[in-house]
Amino acid sequence: MLQTFISCVFRAHDKFFISQNYTTLVYLVDLVIIVFVVVSGNKAFFIPLLFIFNRTLIIIFQLTHAIKMSWLGEINVFSKNLRSAVTLIPTSFNHSLITLGFAIVLQGNTFLVGRYLGSQAVVEFNTIRTLVNSMKSFFSVVYASFFPKFTVLYAKGNLEELGSRFKDLMVIVVVGSLIACGIFLFWGNDIFLIWTKGKVLLRFPFYYIMLVGALIQIIWNGASSLPFSLNENKLLKYYPLIAILGIILCIPFMSKWGLNIVAVSLVFVDFIMLILVLYVSRKIINGKI
Repeated sequence: MLQTFISCVFRAHDKFFISQNYTTLVYLVDLVIIVFVVVSGNKAFFIPLLFIFNRTLIIIFQLTHAIKMSWLGEINVFSKNLRSAVTLIPTSFNHSLITLGFAIVLQGNTFLVGRYLGSQAVVEFNTIRTLVNSMKSFFSVVYASFFPKFTVLYAKGNLEELGSRFKDLMVIVVVGSLIACGIFLFWGNDIFLIWTKGKVLLRFPFYYIMLVGALIQIIWNGASSLPFSLNENKLLKYYPLIAILGIILCIPFMSKWGLNIVAVSLVFVDFIMLILVLYVSRKIINGKI
């Protein structure tokens, strides 16, 4: 949240690319942390600790950079223009709802698994999900770099090049995610055994379904970089409702299908979001937004 607030300072000075560079650095270091912990055979609990250290350090650098740009003065001037501030409330609220959707997907499903399947299933669910999610950190670096270009092209009204750049991004994300999923498909079990030292077994077909879900989520996250770069998030605000619906649909089948139905519900949620994101992106490229 603090990092997002600081990024607004860079955006106000037309230097949002600097903020994105910091964000990209966070994701890159996160990826290095995951690979290091897995390869070195350390306990998984070191990952969140190193994540916290990484983010704290980057925020300190980012905040120092923002202070040098006199961002406090910008906030004082802005706060006097209450009418302008009020116009930003809907966009900020919608973006907050999207963030809430991610929280529901992460914590809501963990609570669901713990409630109906027990603590051992929670360990298996979150451990496997952490392994699969390591792919997403890498691709976040890729599509985050397109944010500034999308904003500039749309501001100039160059929709043709905007559409071309969006297609380039989607090709990179789709091809790259397919390759990554292929690697995790064939060597995921070996990586998992090394990481957990054989204490947690990789569940099938739960793992395969999670890979499908990761593939879809990487694609819709990449596609969402276009509407997010323009603050066009009116439809995407329904993410929390879709996430809650996915959880509710799981409940009647938990006792029979276990973790598999949870993975299926995650695929369902991500697929709906993919449709919404592509719909909004197409409207932007066609000049209908």
